[in-house]
Amino acid sequence: MCLVSDDRIVAVDYNNMSVKLVDVTAGRVLHQLQLKYLPCGVCRMSGDRVAVTLPDAVTIKVSVYTFITNI
Repeated sequence: MCLVSDDRIVAVDYNNMSVKLVDVTAGRVLHQLQLKYLPCGVCRMSGDRVAVTLPDAVTIKVSVYTFITNI
């Protein structure tokens, strides 16, 4: 998981094959994106982008974390 703002994290959920944007202050998932491949890791890039590793797809996907819809 990675911190993307003071109160939000982006986390990979390996068991449910998804990436989640979580508001840690409110304790709720703001967005969840189902994937076709198992996610392994996530890191914040510049601005509002994150990279998610998908080893089974032999790729790294980059997405805007405010909507996480491009993975």
